Amino acid sequence: MRGGHNTKGKREADMLKQISTTMLKKYGYFSGLGSRVVTWTNQMTGVQSSISVGVTMRGAGGAVRLVYNVTDRVTGEKQYLDYQIPLTSTPCAYGGRRYWFVCPWDTGGQHCGRRVGTLYLLGDRFACRHCNNLTYASRNAPPYDKGFVSIPDIERQRDRVKRTHYAGRLTKQYIRLLLMEERFAKGMQALARALGVELPT
Repeated sequence: MRGGHNTKGKREADMLKQISTTMLKKYGYFSGLGSRVVTWTNQMTGVQSSISVGVTMRGAGGAVRLVYNVTDRVTGEKQYLDYQIPLTSTPCAYGGRRYWFVCPWDTGGQHCGRRVGTLYLLGDRFACRHCNNLTYASRNAPPYDKGFVSIPDIERQRDRVKRTHYAGRLTKQYIRLLLMEERFAKGMQALARALGVELPT
């Protein structure tokens, strides 16, 4: 499978359309929900785009089916895409399973096959951060905002929290999540001040 692999400077993953196994689990895809439409809204233009996402479960794995159209920026022609991305899973410490995408990309004759929680759309197909040569906004943060935490950072930490309390005390992973959420809020406030934007209260 091939797509619009980015071989130049690194783009920020936070700004791209993405799907995550965390989102799929949250909305019941791994419980036999079937297919539904996922919609994104461009915060700069207000333009909406959507894809149909369906999940087929097979034991500890399965596949995600993606159906959508992409428009060629040069010719304006639309291309209809319909393909599947394999799923795998690992057992969680306190029961249940954690699902992962198996990145389907072939780059330079090499199949990726990485087990990842999030796939990003850069070009015409979804692929992992490594295949798309992406970075996170937090890594490109200016000096005034080196403590910035991205939403994917928070999502990954939220996945690590198996319980919030143990023996009447907050767990270490939950404390870490709370601190990251606080840093995220402060980072957004610092960015807003730098841009001269007033955030809603």
